[in-house]
Amino acid sequence: MRDAVADLGARPLHNAIISLPGLVDTLLVKLNLDNEPFAPLGAEQVAGFESGYQEVKAALMSAGARGEITIDTMEQLLCSFSALHRVMDQAAKATRLLE
Repeated sequence: MRDAVADLGARPLHNAIISLPGLVDTLLVKLNLDNEPFAPLGAEQVAGFESGYQEVKAALMSAGARGEITIDTMEQLLCSFSALHRVMDQAAKATRLLE
């Protein structure tokens, strides 16, 4: 994924791609049962992540279609962010079950 992100250079899409995993990291730390206080994600946090994910996904597909990034780069990044999206979904579901 690092190579794919490096291919973006200084484009605005680069910043969005870098910031979304940071948000996920912050949210996943909050969901860690070893941390206090444990709290499931609120609707606003889930909506914020989902919005960011959808924006990055759309921007990647648009950049690929315009030829700003290679199709291989677009595909690598889309697959990575899709996996991150699934991780967030499963983590949020698991914490709701533990309440």
